[in-house]
Amino acid sequence: MNVSRNIPWRRHAFFAGLFAAGVVMRVVTMIGYGPILANPDSKHYLSSAQHIHLSKLRPVGYSFFLWPFVNSTNHYAVIAGVQHLLGLALAVAIYAWLLRRGLPSWAAALAAVPVLLDPLQLFLEQEMLADLLFEVLLVVACLALLWRHRPGWLDVGLAGLCIGYASTVRGNGAVLVAVLVVTVAVLRAGWAKLALATVAALVPLVAYAVAYHHAFGTYSVSSDGPRFLYARLAPHVECKGLHVPSYEKSLCPNVPLSQRLNSDQYMWTAKKRSPQYHLPKVPGKTAVQVVKDWDRRVIRAEPLMFARVTTIDFLRGFRPTRTQGAPGFSAQRWLFQDHLAFAEQYGGMSFSEPLASNVGINRGVARFMYHYNRDFYLPGPLAAALLLVGLVATLGFGRARWSGDRIAIGLMLASLLATLVSAAAVAGASWRYELPQLVLIPPAAALGIRALFRGGPPPESVVPVLAPARAVVAAVVAGVVSAGVLLASGWAGPAVAVVIGLVVSAAAGAGLLRARRPAPVGTPGDEPVGEPVGASG
Repeated sequence: MNVSRNIPWRRHAFFAGLFAAGVVMRVVTMIGYGPILANPDSKHYLSSAQHIHLSKLRPVGYSFFLWPFVNSTNHYAVIAGVQHLLGLALAVAIYAWLLRRGLPSWAAALAAVPVLLDPLQLFLEQEMLADLLFEVLLVVACLALLWRHRPGWLDVGLAGLCIGYASTVRGNGAVLVAVLVVTVAVLRAGWAKLALATVAALVPLVAYAVAYHHAFGTYSVSSDGPRFLYARLAPHVECKGLHVPSYEKSLCPNVPLSQRLNSDQYMWTAKKRSPQYHLPKVPGKTAVQVVKDWDRRVIRAEPLMFARVTTIDFLRGFRPTRTQGAPGFSAQRWLFQDHLAFAEQYGGMSFSEPLASNVGINRGVARFMYHYNRDFYLPGPLAAALLLVGLVATLGFGRARWSGDRIAIGLMLASLLATLVSAAAVAGASWRYELPQLVLIPPAAALGIRALFRGGPPPESVVPVLAPARAVVAAVVAGVVSAGVLLASGWAGPAVAVVIGLVVSAAAGAGLLRARRPAPVGTPGDEPVGEPVGASG
């Protein structure tokens, strides 16, 4: 059924006004900071796109996105323009989907405000970085599964491909495969579609791993993950009672915690002082393999330390203002400035042609954007409150227990939490990693508020989402996939991967067995009652 037949177009005026404002802000951004913003990571992605080669440092799926632009137009403003169009498309998609779910147009429009107008969204659309593409792939995967109450073959295939490609754009995207598996199971799409979604997600990952093996002799998406994790652990590890081989002892910092380098320095800006770049040669082991072994020993020996720093950096993403950074992660890197000072923003790191010399600034516009990104944004405490509302609704408290939106809310928030927690665990706190907040929390919270206040049909019309046996099988699959991803990525050793896999299985099993879904009385296999206006079968 067409949405326009049920909701007059004049009711879209509020969203149209917000959309127009979003267009204006993107034009202003392009005028103020043209043709595109860049940082040292941009140089890395650009080089891989120009010459089509993989990198040991990080996955280069974003470079595949850049390739047709840098090798045909050779104009960076085109890349920025396409990224801004993708941001606008996200807002339209979220708005249209919420209308299909039966939300009033004003509520659906409000849920799209952060994507349209938040300065972090505008900044990362203007920057040559992978974060915008990752955000788009994540949202497309979620909406493909949720556009219908029961996804079709194309829906689950598209969702799987998007998750798989996202794993080559950012390394922590691989954790979303487990979320995909559980969601398709909960949606009762059938075993064949569950298999299709899993295979579709693995195809890009396997293809990338094979190409990586051809280039570097090992199956992976990047080899330097252990170096990032070392930089994450070194500022906090005590090393008391840690038993390591003699050639790894130098990796334990020999200065008090208060005098140590920060994560950025251990990885990048203080290589002359970072122990991981001055290891003795070990027969049969590369330096990265030595660092990887040390990382595993530290996490096994000090799991509470690792959990503590991960939790702290996760919570940093919900701070009251965007001007608050973290040690080694300056907030100024992700704020519009009234001047361009790469040396100030990026620790003195230089850029090669053609990026550095081409970036310009309109000082009048830049002064406006400088004040804009300090006064108009989604506050962290509000985002945290909305996240909590969505979680409460997902768990089925009060009237939300009978809501047909719990799966949709749960998928969005599970995807968000998997992304944010894995980034906090491996990379630390950086505002760029918080971008998915802007597009996943508001729509999930909007549905959660409706679920908590309106609920759904009476309890007698509710049937289990999955039979117990299928729920258990789906939970086990999610745990095995999670453990496999952790092992393959090098983020954890066998013992840690098994423990995390068991936790994922237990959590998924508990959620699946508790979950309920509305269905017409006497016809438990049909679509839920109260299907939103405008939804098509």
